[in-house]
Amino acid sequence: VIEDVPYGLVLTVILGRLLNCPASLHESGIHILSAMYGRDFLVENVLLQGLGLIDDDGLNVEAYSMQEWKEMARLGYFRE
Repeated sequence: VIEDVPYGLVLTVILGRLLNCPASLHESGIHILSAMYGRDFLVENVLLQGLGLIDDDGLNVEAYSMQEWKEMARLGYFRE
């Protein structure tokens, strides 16, 4: 759970928001499991923090435009 939630479910929620297809049950599961474990799994993924997709206010799906995502997928990295 401590890896699957922040590195699997949180990414699924972010991708759903980016594509305007919310993963509501996944997000609910994150909140329930966070409460059960006494942790905030939404902000524990350091990889997504490094990409700017998680900030102090939570998920930040507007960090990049869809064009930037496409370019990253083509290149394999984000340009600075």
